[in-house]
Amino acid sequence: MYKISILNDEGYVHARVSGVNQILNIVDYWRKIADICSEKGTKRIVVEDCLIGHVGEIEIYQLYKSFTKKTGIPVGSRIAIVYPKERVDSMGFAVTVMTNWSGINLRHFTDIEPAKLWLLDD
Repeated sequence: MYKISILNDEGYVHARVSGVNQILNIVDYWRKIADICSEKGTKRIVVEDCLIGHVGEIEIYQLYKSFTKKTGIPVGSRIAIVYPKERVDSMGFAVTVMTNWSGINLRHFTDIEPAKLWLLDD
């Protein structure tokens, strides 16, 4: 189970996600974000990820190597993900796989303000 909140920010989709960290939840919330991006006509996304738990590297690899196909997030999207400090080191693999395989410009952060600055920087 998870909860997603969408904040009303100009020029990008801003989502907060909390709950259990599992592949089905990850795919589902990214599909919801993809729908909102389509409605707003944007490829810029910031996600505050407060999910609890660990997903294995094999599951992460299988999801993120075909991320755009499985979730509907368009190729060329610019995504800033904000993780709690204790999770940042463990997310390097996911960021590498998504960046190399999905055509997504992705960075992770531990604070929302630098994430927004990067996201909006042309």
